[in-house]
Amino acid sequence: MSWLQKLLPPKIKRGDTSARNKSIPEGLWSKCDGCESVLYRSDLEGNLSVCPKCGHHHRLRARRRLDLTLDAEGRVEIGAEVTPVDALKFKDSRKYPERLSTATADTGEADAMVVMSGAIKSIPVVVACFEFEFLGGSMGSVVGERFVRGAKAAFEQRVPFICVTASGGARMQEGLLSLMQMAKTTAAVTRLAEPYQAVLNIVEVPPGPPVLATVTAEVYARPDQTMDDLRHGAEELKKRLQTNDPRHFAEIDSLNEPSPERWLFRLNADKAALHGIAAADISRCLAAALAGHHVADLRLPHERQPLQIILRLPFADRSHLARLQELTVQGRGGYVPLAELGHFEPAPPEHPIMHKNLRRVEMVTAETVGRAPGEMILSTRLNTLKRQPLPDGLSVDWAGEGEWEITLRVFRDLGLAFGVALAGILLLLIVQTGRVKISLVIMCAIP
Repeated sequence: MSWLQKLLPPKIKRGDTSARNKSIPEGLWSKCDGCESVLYRSDLEGNLSVCPKCGHHHRLRARRRLDLTLDAEGRVEIGAEVTPVDALKFKDSRKYPERLSTATADTGEADAMVVMSGAIKSIPVVVACFEFEFLGGSMGSVVGERFVRGAKAAFEQRVPFICVTASGGARMQEGLLSLMQMAKTTAAVTRLAEPYQAVLNIVEVPPGPPVLATVTAEVYARPDQTMDDLRHGAEELKKRLQTNDPRHFAEIDSLNEPSPERWLFRLNADKAALHGIAAADISRCLAAALAGHHVADLRLPHERQPLQIILRLPFADRSHLARLQELTVQGRGGYVPLAELGHFEPAPPEHPIMHKNLRRVEMVTAETVGRAPGEMILSTRLNTLKRQPLPDGLSVDWAGEGEWEITLRVFRDLGLAFGVALAGILLLLIVQTGRVKISLVIMCAIP
């Protein structure tokens, strides 16, 4: 018995807690990453892995997400028979097959992606979901093959294809085979999206640094030019990127998408005043019809949280102007339909106006496939934009929030820090030896 145990009073002496610890099952509790509250795991899973205290969304396993997303009937897994192989005989601290066996034992999956065809509220879809717990969701040959098979099935069945991304990048154990999956999956998505000009990607765990895209170009205009001139320049730059190298430039987009079709209700002030109706009354009526109005809460015995009762028009009526004009507002002499108080008229779309360093800017983003971002930017600047420059007054700054720019800054800062360290070592050697030449000879041994 130690001296500390002898000094402790009997009431606080530690007893045999092994029996008590054995009675508490493992995995009963879970700690929230948002508010650090300790929660019952069953309560957290019953709330769709959303913390009931702070609303933090916890990471979902692939099959758990598919169970919550797809209808229970009619599910078919795609590509389950495709399994990884160690084609390169890769070995670091452990052999690649050993890592695969460990990951399979921990997750129950053969690789880092699960693809299923099914339905969401009876709407047929194909969903691909990354399993982040399997080697960090890294993309190998099996992930690429399953992704392509899912996109092909969606194309053949003419149904939407949804991918939930939680990837740690390329899988180094498969080397070049892993890098080839980028071009393979991009071609599959392009084939699926081209007929409809659409693709849906849900990012759960974004890979790499928080950047807009691999390549980001900032388009600026003179102060005397209009926003239409600036947007036209951004569209012209998108066309230049597409014509420069369509094989290695993918997902070219801009951040100046206009708002959808808008309609404004033009109020007849005289008629509204005649009925004793204010503009705020009409705004509240339309807001309740379109966005919904919270009427009450419904408490059910099997639900932990109360269910909100929202009063709102059906979706088909919300987009029908004639139905909206039939809505009534209480006036001085009774209820008055909106058609007697004014009319709807179309409004021009709204465009976002972005500024950087007090200058108006439009962002054009792109992803590079098969070639380095710096090489693609040099090719665009020296070849494409020289032959086909942008309209007069417009300029392009490539030092945007792109992945290549982040990499450039990191290596620049590391190089400066390394240079300062070498200068400090050289200074110490000169002080110690008193000879500059001898110090330089010693410095040559530093790689």
